[in-house]
Amino acid sequence: MFVAGRGLVYGGENVAASFDFGLTDTHYSFVPFGRVVQGMEVADALFDGYGEDAGGGIRAGKQQPVFDGGNDYLKKNFPKLDYIKTARVAK
Repeated sequence: MFVAGRGLVYGGENVAASFDFGLTDTHYSFVPFGRVVQGMEVADALFDGYGEDAGGGIRAGKQQPVFDGGNDYLKKNFPKLDYIKTARVAK
């Protein structure tokens, strides 16, 4: 699990999971904050059909419709998108 961007700064962060353990080899700013230690079958079942280019990233300037339209925009344009409804920190 990681935050894409410059860390927990802006309040509207992109949280994502990577199934590629080579995150440190990329040129992007990924800030790891957790890992799946149990229930990987849930992560494996997440819809991945939109691919890497669905949002284009903040650097590409393609996220403004998400900011403007919120969940209504996401539900209309990405109906198969998965959502995290609850999360907890385990010690």
